[in-house]
Amino acid sequence: MAQDYVDIALLQIGRANGSLVTLDDVIDFSIDISDNSAVKKTMNRKKRARGHVSGVSEFTGSLTVAKRVVPELDWRAMFRNKEIFQIFYDESEDGQRFHVVDCKISDIGNEANEGGDGDMKISFMALDEVEVPT
Repeated sequence: MAQDYVDIALLQIGRANGSLVTLDDVIDFSIDISDNSAVKKTMNRKKRARGHVSGVSEFTGSLTVAKRVVPELDWRAMFRNKEIFQIFYDESEDGQRFHVVDCKISDIGNEANEGGDGDMKISFMALDEVEVPT
């Protein structure tokens, strides 16, 4: 069964040693941002909450890449060495470009199907996401 590749104009990984690797075998890519806000426990006279307490933003994401005999990056070595890296991506062609800062791999999973095709799913966490000026 053929894989449908996601339409990402450019996905690059900036390594700690300063090299910039453009990924060609990306099948799926997602970034989730949450601020963990909660309702204030203090109430007004009508017994309603007075507002929200803002939390610290969390940046998590996942990346699915096709397995190759010679991979573009050694994801397992990056995971074992707890390497900090950066991800650069475009939201769409001629769209906004973002930079996810100080990423660290949290999980690596292998997926395989009956056809013998295999994918590797990499989950990561990051400290910040910055819009890159064009």
